[in-house]
Amino acid sequence: MNEEQRTYVETIKEKGLSLLDLISSLLDMSKIEAGALRLHLEDIDLGRLLQQAKTTIVPQAQKKSIEIDLDIEKDLGSFVADLERVRQCLVNLLGNAVKFTPKEGRISVKVRADRRPRSSAPQTGRFGAPLEDFIRFDVADTGIGSRKKSSSRSSRASSGR
Repeated sequence: MNEEQRTYVETIKEKGLSLLDLISSLLDMSKIEAGALRLHLEDIDLGRLLQQAKTTIVPQAQKKSIEIDLDIEKDLGSFVADLERVRQCLVNLLGNAVKFTPKEGRISVKVRADRRPRSSAPQTGRFGAPLEDFIRFDVADTGIGSRKKSSSRSSRASSGR
């Protein structure tokens, strides 16, 4: 196979994988709407998960000379979630950031613990109301539609603690 053919094969592979992701997302949406989506909860290593998501996106980012910075709060503790669903969300967030960030831009991902009053707890306003732990993912980029060259997308996930 010559270089041009190899390039075509690689492009076909990339587009096929993108199409597979799109079909999987559509099927997931159908399952969610039907109330049939089952989550596979497990302990997640956030550092490892973020590195994997970054590794997935790096080839696209390199084509545009985009830097991706990860800033993960230390000692987040355990995080219980569906690994594949969280990975899918992170890859989608990073993919969108790469898509809308100009050449030689920058993407930063910050991960922090976020404690909030439990949504199912009565809002009494008293001290000692139950708290729920979340993990907050902030993705900022220098892409289009941003104010002062910075935009932010944020997602929160329950830690299950």
